Parts: sequence; structure tokens; C-alpha cells
Amino acid sequence: MSVPGLDVVPDSVCLQQGGELPLDDVVVLNRKGPYELAVERQVKRTLEIARSSDPWRKTIRQCVQSLESFGGEMDADRHRLGVTASGPSHGLEVLQSLAAYAAAQKGVDDLLRILPGLGQEHRRVWKHLADTVRDVPAESEAAPEQELVELSAF
Repeated sequence: MSVPGLDVVPDSVCLQQGGELPLDDVVVLNRKGPYELAVERQVKRTLEIARSSDPWRKTIRQCVQSLESFGGEMDADRHRLGVTASGPSHGLEVLQSLAAYAAAQKGVDDLLRILPGLGQEHRRVWKHLADTVRDVPAESEAAPEQELVELSAF
């Protein structure tokens, strides 16, 4: 069975796990190698990429929590996050495209350098993503520095 985001065959598929994994709707794991590989996937009926959208804010909050818990594993490409929604699909397609551009860059500075040339939709999605990453922690604590916001969004 092939799973997007997991390059090996999973040995465990979990639904609605709660607890330690913030994006817990579908969790796919492979524990057979020297380290665990994990894909956390959040599933939404609809997901509008907008700073004012509650489902978007909740999803980004969960992504930030997962990044805080598993950042090192993500950097090592052993832990990945995913979002699935039945619509509207355009924003998610732009986000997926933006993620591909980001993955091809060495770092956030490189992405920010090419962002103006990517087009209005990519810039709009990046702005909503970065603004939401900045605003989510501010609900309970001080807003992070812009550099940390951009790195987290990247």
C-alpha cells in the first residue's frame, strides 16, 4: 500500500489518535527501520486558506504544535505533515505548489527571494500562512519574531 508522504510501506495506520500527535485524523507509521517514519494527516471537509478561517487557524495551530514536538524529526525527513480537504481545492493546490517551491530551496531566505516572481496566488497563500503562524501562538503568548514565523511557515 502506497501512502503519500511515506516512501516505504507502512506497518501501522491509526485514526483519531489524539494525545501526542497534533494532526491525528490519520497517522501512518513505519517502525521497521532504524528510526520511526511518520505521516500525520489532518482531514477537513472544507478548508479555506484565510487568516480569518477557524478550520485553517486550528489546522495551522496543530501544525505548529507538531513542529514544536517533532521539529528535529521533520528536519531529518522522518516526520511529515499533511492536510486533506474536499474543498475548496484551489487554495490547497496553490499551497501544495508553494510547498514544492519551498522544498527546492536551501532555506527560507531563498524562498523569500523567489516569492515575488511566483505570482499573486502564491504570495497570497504565503501571506495567510505566515500571518496565521504568527497569530496562532499570540492567542496564548507573545507573538514570535518575524524570522521565527517565516522559518516555521517554511
